[in-house]
Amino acid sequence: MKQIAISTSAFFLLMLLISCSDDDSNGNDGNINTKDGSYLQKTNRVLIYELYELDENNNKLNEPQVTEQKSFGKVNILGDEAIALEVYEIELGYRDTIYMKEDNDFLYIYIDYYSFSSREGDLTPLFQIEPQWMKIYSFNQNEWIAFEHKVDKVEINIPGKFGDKLTAIMSNEMIYSGKRIGNENFVIRDRNETIETIISEIEIKTKLDGTLIDGSPIPSSIKYPQIVEAKVKYYFAKEFGLINFEAINQNTEPSDKSLKSVTRTVDYR
Repeated sequence: MKQIAISTSAFFLLMLLISCSDDDSNGNDGNINTKDGSYLQKTNRVLIYELYELDENNNKLNEPQVTEQKSFGKVNILGDEAIALEVYEIELGYRDTIYMKEDNDFLYIYIDYYSFSSREGDLTPLFQIEPQWMKIYSFNQNEWIAFEHKVDKVEINIPGKFGDKLTAIMSNEMIYSGKRIGNENFVIRDRNETIETIISEIEIKTKLDGTLIDGSPIPSSIKYPQIVEAKVKYYFAKEFGLINFEAINQNTEPSDKSLKSVTRTVDYR
């Protein structure tokens, strides 16, 4: 299955994306602000994650990959005070940096591009975005728009049946909708320590469509994900930040079995 993937280190994201809605009337439940303390990862704290995938019966499909995430403290991003988190994938030796911030209304993650290339062609123009903050938790709304991105009718080169290049005219529509799920006790396995988390869910809907430049249908032999639907759950804890997240691919065309991707904190130092 070819799928549009949110970078695991940035939406981890999931993973996550052009303009974020600032309409506070969207899903506002009228409750008093629930923010109490910081839900960003404490400076110099290191979270140790395990990453793995589950099938539809919750059986693990791979040995867990171990990743460390360290908070390096405050930085300035897009004129806002944020924290820098270095993500280190131990087995592959891969390092990346992500940025998060919070205010009295939202938790945010920084996103600066969203690209997708495959053997069926380079779809990057359909997913390029401007640097911005994506809203991944709301302290005073039950529902909100986390991210929205639309591209209408751009030229994309795709390979033909005999190795030639075909030109398609394609469009893309992406909507990420957020909602609060509630609170849950989370157990840090290697310490047998229980902490309280707040949870949000981002529902992802992405639709690609188009035709060849002459108006004829794109050949059925060209497989790309016309529709992607997924849900990502984010778990946050005070001074730990993003401590757990789970992504479920609900529907793709073309599709195969539903997969659940889990990134879970098992220890910290």
